[in-house]
Amino acid sequence: MILDLDAAIGALYDTSLEPQAWSTLGPQLCAAFDAVSFLVFVQRPSEQRAELFETNWSSTVLAEYASHYFEIDSWRHEGFRQPAFTPVISEQFLPEQDFVRQEIYCDFARHIGIRHMLAEWAVYDNEFLCSIALHRAPQRGGFEAAEARQLGILFPHFLRSVRLRHKLQTSDARAAANEQALDALGTGVVIVRGDGRVVLANRAATAMARRQDGFSLHASRLDRVVAGCRSEDTQRLRAMIAAASSDLSAKQAGGSLRLPSVSGGRGYAITVTPLPRHLRTLEKGSAPLALLLIVDLDREPVPLEGHLSAMFGLTRAEARLVAALAQGQTRAEFAHAAGISINTVKTQLAQVFAKLDVSRESDLMRLVLSLPLR
Repeated sequence: MILDLDAAIGALYDTSLEPQAWSTLGPQLCAAFDAVSFLVFVQRPSEQRAELFETNWSSTVLAEYASHYFEIDSWRHEGFRQPAFTPVISEQFLPEQDFVRQEIYCDFARHIGIRHMLAEWAVYDNEFLCSIALHRAPQRGGFEAAEARQLGILFPHFLRSVRLRHKLQTSDARAAANEQALDALGTGVVIVRGDGRVVLANRAATAMARRQDGFSLHASRLDRVVAGCRSEDTQRLRAMIAAASSDLSAKQAGGSLRLPSVSGGRGYAITVTPLPRHLRTLEKGSAPLALLLIVDLDREPVPLEGHLSAMFGLTRAEARLVAALAQGQTRAEFAHAAGISINTVKTQLAQVFAKLDVSRESDLMRLVLSLPLR
């Protein structure tokens, strides 16, 4: 079978977006090179285990190789002594008579019918070692120089496709982690394009919008769009979003507004700000985006005690004191309610000052009231 290089190169890039495409491309490469199997792997040079495997071996054979034979594979060890970006034929660096006496052949390769190899390797991003290998049965004989040259043409494209796949997987994992973190917040978070179409909304924002009491994330064709419940509120909000998401806007672009509740509540405080370009991993591409932070003004404040203990290492008694002061109680009122002396309150407060690195009660209150705990 003659290898169609253009088609093979295109298929290599397909694997970066759809890894399952290897199930088609791998056998096609094997047929073109008269090979019985192929193996792709990526690993950090400092580690023995591989991070990625693609092969047409059975899952049982791959598990056996990964758990033991990968570490003692003389083809792998000797092959990596050869120059990077250079296709190599196994007999050029490990004579066949030596290979057939080794454990990797006697206990593994011989049983799956492979005896000859054509491979190439390189390191990308100064961190990941990547290799592709084709294997041939004993009766077919070793690979030829012309076949090595064909692999050499394919390899740079193969390396780029693996690197792209790794970058996309890393980006997707980071985006998923970001979304989980955003869902844990009580503050509504919405990321939008310049026209108001929603890229991401966390759980709190979605719950607020579902009430349709001050704003909504209503469907428009296939997209969700942020809007106020009154047309004038929508216009104000959209104008602020358009300004904040413009790459031509000043760094200070954005602002705040209150969307009134239609049911008589206090409504919602919304802050609009440009989303920095380096944080746009939640959206493919680099289109300008805006970030909306939404606070339900009728929502009960989150109890302070637990947060203060976790953030600053306060004891339960110290946290209770700080929370009471933040809610407007005086030291004497707290001492009376807690059944302790005013001197005990002063002692606890001194300990709090030391832990939070403040010297006055006014500084303590300014710090506590600035925490995003709604």
